[in-house]
Amino acid sequence: MVPAKDPRWQHVQDISDVDDQTKAEIAHFFERYKDLEPNKWVKAEGWGDAAEAEAIVQAGQAAYVPAGH
Repeated sequence: MVPAKDPRWQHVQDISDVDDQTKAEIAHFFERYKDLEPNKWVKAEGWGDAAEAEAIVQAGQAAYVPAGH
């Protein structure tokens, strides 16, 4: 997700707009943030484009069932 009002990210419309160093930093964060939790891990396997992200969000919204239903 891109911070909509942050001028440093206004140029980003798709993953191709993000430089390799920034993508490496993001991947490193997600691969390390579970390190202190036993038996939990994350593996960054690549990057999808804006269309793939939209499809994932829509699938999640379609699958959402409020508690108690």
